[in-house]
Amino acid sequence: PADLKAAHDEMTRRVEVMRAKEREEERKAQLRKDRKLLEKKRGYFGICFGTSSVKVTVLSSIEEYEAEGKAMHHCVFTNRYFDKKNSLILSAKDAGGTRLATVELSLNSYKVLQCRAACNARPERYDEIVKLVESHANDFRKAKKHLQTS
Repeated sequence: PADLKAAHDEMTRRVEVMRAKEREEERKAQLRKDRKLLEKKRGYFGICFGTSSVKVTVLSSIEEYEAEGKAMHHCVFTNRYFDKKNSLILSAKDAGGTRLATVELSLNSYKVLQCRAACNARPERYDEIVKLVESHANDFRKAKKHLQTS
């Protein structure tokens, strides 16, 4: 080419655009796979309970896992907790909707495995949240039984 630098820069730009499209397609394909994994837990979606000061809900979409991880500055999304077969992730919020903790519940024992506030700190209301979640074990048992029969 008459202008080697300009031709090089244009080809480099084209390759970067092509690679960016490939990365986006890979991300979308992975997102579809992740949604299918999470869909196996659909029987738990919609479970929510609480008190006048704490509301707990099951995370039911990949986007909710990502938002929880970003808001709480921990690895619930990046470490793919939605893919853990024998656990379920819940979000505990105060009456105003502010996140208090992310809770991991065992689907075998119905005991809380983890309860973490922002940056993996122990939540101020740890005991209250754990007691509340574990007191609703029957909700999770019923959902599991329904999933196994459907």
